[in-house]
Amino acid sequence: MRDTKEKIIAATVALTEEIGLEGAATAKIAGKASVAIGTLFHHFPNKQILFEATYRHIMDHYVWHLIGFFDYPDEQIGKQVKKAIRASVDYWVRNWRYFAFVDQMISSHYFTAEIAEETKSKMDKHFGQLFKLARRKGFIKKYDYQVLLDILFRTIFQSAAVIIDTEEDKKEKYRAECLRFIWSSIKP
Repeated sequence: MRDTKEKIIAATVALTEEIGLEGAATAKIAGKASVAIGTLFHHFPNKQILFEATYRHIMDHYVWHLIGFFDYPDEQIGKQVKKAIRASVDYWVRNWRYFAFVDQMISSHYFTAEIAEETKSKMDKHFGQLFKLARRKGFIKKYDYQVLLDILFRTIFQSAAVIIDTEEDKKEKYRAECLRFIWSSIKP
């Protein structure tokens, strides 16, 4: 059963990248996942629930990818924040299909206030203490950490967009410039 749900989510991501969120009809998603439409609706009763589950799956994967950067002694916190920012940008560039889905989702009517609040709470739960500690120890500017997290994650996401959308021979240069921009905007 879990494999079927994962196949449907993977098909949703792939199809959204190919034809867009609005064009990704449930029948097309079921076909791409090689499951019956009834099976899709058994797991995801409607398109809203399917898109929300896909978004949650991606964001859980993203958080899981980054969480390892935050289990270090306090004296290494500045270095770990910098590594985590780099890993975050690289995550979205490497997982460009996930990026395409999230980018379309957050700009659509499927992205509800409830999902936005859930995402904010998840980021706060996993990364809030880290940024509070980094701020207290003087590794980052003394911004309100909630404002910092929100702007930082949006900047990381848009930096990934710049890198994804550029020619291959300029990607590394743009990556370095985006990372330098992000870090210089938060370091004291």
